[in-house]
Amino acid sequence: MSHRVLLAVFSVVVLALLGASLIGCGGGGAEAPQFQQLTDSSGRAITDTNNNGIPDIPQDARPTVMTALTGFPPNIAVEIQILRNGVPLTEPSTGNPLILLFTTDKNGNVPRFALWDLGVDPQTGQAQDATGTYTVVASAQGRQVTLRFEVLAGRGVQSAQGRQATGTGTVVVLAGSPPRYPMGSVSVGEAVLVEGFGFPANQQVKVFVVRDREGWQGGETLTDETGGAEEVTTTAGGDLPRTTVWNSASRLGAAQTDGDFDVVVDVNRNGVYDRGVDAINGLLATSFTVQQASRGRDTQGHLAVELAASTQGGFKDQFNITDSVGVWVNPPSRPLLPGRMVRKYVVLHKDSWQNGDLLVDVTGRPDSDITRYACRNQYVCPVWQPLLVPGRYDVIIDVDEDGKYTLGTDYIDAGLTPGSQTGAGFVVTGTLPPIRLVLSADPPTINANGSALIHAQVQTEGGQAVSGATVNFSIVSGQGGQLSSTSANTGMSGIASVTLTAAQPGTTIVIRGAVTVGNQTANAEVSVRVRAPGELNVIIR
Repeated sequence: MSHRVLLAVFSVVVLALLGASLIGCGGGGAEAPQFQQLTDSSGRAITDTNNNGIPDIPQDARPTVMTALTGFPPNIAVEIQILRNGVPLTEPSTGNPLILLFTTDKNGNVPRFALWDLGVDPQTGQAQDATGTYTVVASAQGRQVTLRFEVLAGRGVQSAQGRQATGTGTVVVLAGSPPRYPMGSVSVGEAVLVEGFGFPANQQVKVFVVRDREGWQGGETLTDETGGAEEVTTTAGGDLPRTTVWNSASRLGAAQTDGDFDVVVDVNRNGVYDRGVDAINGLLATSFTVQQASRGRDTQGHLAVELAASTQGGFKDQFNITDSVGVWVNPPSRPLLPGRMVRKYVVLHKDSWQNGDLLVDVTGRPDSDITRYACRNQYVCPVWQPLLVPGRYDVIIDVDEDGKYTLGTDYIDAGLTPGSQTGAGFVVTGTLPPIRLVLSADPPTINANGSALIHAQVQTEGGQAVSGATVNFSIVSGQGGQLSSTSANTGMSGIASVTLTAAQPGTTIVIRGAVTVGNQTANAEVSVRVRAPGELNVIIR
C-alpha cells in the first residue's frame, strides 16, 4: 500500500530564524543546532512587520507553527518545548508540560514538523486568544537552541503594495455547525465554510473547492468539486465574508486521496490559478481531508489502520535496512481527538495483541507528539533511522500514553485482517537474527533524581516470546546512575524490566543488556538522558 499522501496544510507557518542561540556545549567543533528558515503555506516569507526584531504572525490566519532542525547528532532524541510569554504550554487534558520528542535522521536533522495551533482552542476548534511572544526550545544531549516569534492581534499590517508583491489575501477553512477551524479534518456530511482577509476591497471573487495538488505552480485550470464555485464580494476592508462553499462534504471515491481538497480564491475570476494574484489554502499540501464518520475499521475490537510509511508519507509494508521508517501521528483514515499527547511505538510483531500488553520500542524510545485540530494534524515523522534490523514489526499509537496496548483506544498497524490477527505491520527484509533482544527506556529523558523503567524483550527468529530467560543489565557509560537489579527474568511475554535512578544532571547514561538462549547470545543498548539545570523549563507531574 504505497500511495503518497501529503495532508492538510492550513495557513502553515514555518519560522524564519532570528537570533537562534546555542546554549551548553556541543563539543568536537560540531555544527551548532539551528532552526531552519522557511515560509508559510502561501509562499510568503515570515517577516518582522512591527520592526521590533522578532518575526511575527497575524492571529487571524489561525496558523499552525512549522519548523525544522539541523545540527544535532544523528539518531538521537530531541525534546522540544514551547513557552508563551515565558510560561510553558501544557497538554489540555492533563495539565502536564507539552514536550514533543522527535528522532533526528542520519544527518542529525529533524524534518519539518508541527509545533502548535495558534488562535484555535485544541479541544473545541473555536477561536481563542493566542497573542504574545513565543519561545521554542530544542534540547538534546547538552545542545540547546531557541527561537522566538510573536503572534499579533488581528490580521497583520501587510501593506497593499506588499500584498500585490507576495500574493493576495489569506483564506482559512472552517467546518461544521457551529463552525470550527478544522484545518485538516472534515467529516462526511459536514458543511465547509471559508473566510479571509487581505483582499482587494469591494471586489467580486470566486471561491473554488478543488482536488488536492501536491504543489501549485500557477496556470492550473480550476474545477470546483462541490457543484459550482461561489461568487463572493469582499468588504470595504478587503475581508472575505464567511461563506458556505459546500453544504455537505463528501469523498470522491474510495482511494486514500479521494478525500483531499484545496481551496482557491480566484481573485481575477478567470478560472485559472494565478500565483501571486489568487489566494490558496493548500499550496504546499492538502487544505482539508473529508473523513469517513466511522473513523476506520475495527478488527475484533482493535483500531486497525495503516501507520508505517516512508518519510515522504507513502504507506509501506516493507523496508530495507537502509530505509527510514515514518509513522503517521494521526492517520488520515481515522482522526484522533485533538489536543492530546500521544506516543508512537515501533515494536516487535506479535500474532495476538491483548489489552494491557507492555510496549517495548525497538528504537529504545517512543517519540511523543500532539494531535491537533489544525493543519498537519495528519503528518508523518521519521521514528526509526538506518541501519534497521531485519524482522517483523508492528506500529502502535499509544493514545493514553500508558506504555501499554489499550484495546479499542490505541491505534495499531499489525497487518490485521477481519477474523484474524496474523501478519505484521511491516517487514524489514534481510537475514533475521536467531535471537532478538530489544531494550527500551520509559521515559527516555528524566530530571536528576528521577527514574526510568528499562524494558528488555526477547524473541526467537520466528517471533516467539522467550520466557524464563535471564537478561543481565549493566551501565556502560554515564555518571550517577544505579540499577534496581543487575539481572531479571523474562515473563510469558518475553519481557524483563529493571529501574534506573539517576542523580547526576547533565549526563547520558547507557545501559547494556545481554541474554543467552541455548547457544545463542544477543546484546542491546539503550540510553537515558538526565537533563541539566535549565535544559528545559519543565516540571513532570
